[in-house]
Amino acid sequence: MWREIMAVGSLEDASGDVESRSLDYQRSAGYPRARAGHCGFFYYRFMVIFGGISSKGQLLNDLWLFDTVEMVWFEIDVGGDWPSPRAHLGGTAVTPEGVAYFVGGKTDTGVSSEVWALNLLGILDQQYLRWEEINVSGASVERYGHQCFNVDNDTILLFGGLDGSQGPRNDVWEFNLSSKSWSQVAKESVGPAPRGFYAADLIGNVLIVFGGLTASGTLVGDGWFYNVDTQVWYQYYEPELEIFEDRLLSRSGAKVVYADSVQHPVLYGGQTKNGQFPRSMLRLEIQPCSLASHMAKAQCY
Repeated sequence: MWREIMAVGSLEDASGDVESRSLDYQRSAGYPRARAGHCGFFYYRFMVIFGGISSKGQLLNDLWLFDTVEMVWFEIDVGGDWPSPRAHLGGTAVTPEGVAYFVGGKTDTGVSSEVWALNLLGILDQQYLRWEEINVSGASVERYGHQCFNVDNDTILLFGGLDGSQGPRNDVWEFNLSSKSWSQVAKESVGPAPRGFYAADLIGNVLIVFGGLTASGTLVGDGWFYNVDTQVWYQYYEPELEIFEDRLLSRSGAKVVYADSVQHPVLYGGQTKNGQFPRSMLRLEIQPCSLASHMAKAQCY
């Protein structure tokens, strides 16, 4: 049974390692509504989810934490300004300063260009959690069905997705947290075809992009690597899997992550062009460091 919990205490007051100490919770029944198109990431021992769209088509803006030690959910009610309900937004991992950033999304009024920061430093004490909308200087980027990544402590990387007027895009943008401004760093005339709802992960200085939904509504199964330092795209197909591309690889809404245990990118889930939801897990038999001969300054790890 899922149980909603409300945390007391704070990281500053914590005795011992937050990863292992036993917390004092006030428990009550509850759990998040079923949803898709939400953002999720880990911080300390907590899985954090925000927003999405419910099974009844309602856009959401609730914030939930799942304690992987206590195995319970609790909903966080942060005071002050709050992002409007939205789905298919881009969210980053948490920075060393304890802040996660959220970009765009599909809202009730259209496609958002907002950038929000969620301060999680007081994750165990709600009075320290807070939302803050970033006042963007210069050009704005309306987008949904995209993904965002922390390149470093001062830069957010955004690729593709769908905008409010032209549909899928294949541009690459960087958001500078110091100047609070966007700059386009890769032209749309090169690289992958415009797409949204793709799978992606940033590994070192290499962005892995796989599949997605194109402007014609076609699901694709191509794989691309983007070097953040040189701003160069390189297309890669796994030879042993190419024969399955039409039946298996072309999909949207999948997830790709780099698995340290196997030293390879791993792909899971998504929806294929024949409407299936495969449960197979695929390992890409190439490491980004092997692209060094194609992409200058590619980093091995």
